[in-house]
Amino acid sequence: LGRGLLELQGKHPSGCFPWPEGDLRAMHGRNPRELRIGIPQGAAISGLIANLVLDAADKAVMKVAQGHEEDLFYRRFCDDMLLVSRDRILCQDAFQAYQAAVKALRLPIYEPETSSDYRRQFWQLKSKDVYPWGPDSLNHAGRVGFVGYQLRFDGQARIRPTTVKKHLEKLTREAARLQALVKAGHLPRASKQRIFFSLAWRIVAMSTGRRPDTDNSPLGRSWCQSFSVLRDLPFDRPQIESLDRFRNKLIGQLCGAVIHLPDGGVKRTKSKASSRGRGLPELRGYRHSYMAFFESGRSRS
Repeated sequence: LGRGLLELQGKHPSGCFPWPEGDLRAMHGRNPRELRIGIPQGAAISGLIANLVLDAADKAVMKVAQGHEEDLFYRRFCDDMLLVSRDRILCQDAFQAYQAAVKALRLPIYEPETSSDYRRQFWQLKSKDVYPWGPDSLNHAGRVGFVGYQLRFDGQARIRPTTVKKHLEKLTREAARLQALVKAGHLPRASKQRIFFSLAWRIVAMSTGRRPDTDNSPLGRSWCQSFSVLRDLPFDRPQIESLDRFRNKLIGQLCGAVIHLPDGGVKRTKSKASSRGRGLPELRGYRHSYMAFFESGRSRS
């Protein structure tokens, strides 16, 4: 594959290859756009492509760091890059080498910006120039952002607030959809307990992946699992507590909608639960919470 790419590059020194529509028509005899063939783009392969393309940028940074490996921390995931050093000049040189390599690849970059008030303006900057990372009281940037996380200078980590906001918006949309189903009566003939349990578990599964069983079966895929590294770090507890409060509110609203269902279309059960909802499954406790997910494996103090 590598040799073939080099041969193609030799024929096309500009780095631009023609669209092979004629060859695809000759091979398949149909409109190639209707065949749904080719390599999927996006999350499935973006990491591989980024590593292939930005390998030159990695090597440029490593060349600057040669002999100073212990003084420079460099990490890159796709196009998200982080440089940390106690030596401002070394950090600046490495950053400039990275930018030069990216420009040499003919890739667009955001010109780095600076600020005189990092406490208020830091997160408004799209691409940041070299900046001090330390306590807010010294007008330093209190956190650095990388691949969906924000890391405080003392080691505490949290999920990027914009990522949390998108997650809560998604939960809100799903809860609204479920409440609309309840209101329209598009429900199976079952007890209120079973209806609530089924609907609420969709919200729980989206967030923490918990399942309604008591064994140690593996969790399903969930939003929390994308940030499971927080289990090994001191995390921002108020942020996680706010997630639990928000989700509990949505589950409570869903519970209220189910409780007020007319009895005529709902199967009666032997439960002694009253119309106020006693006897409905409780999904708002610690076991199914965000906090339980991120505290997994730790001793609760």
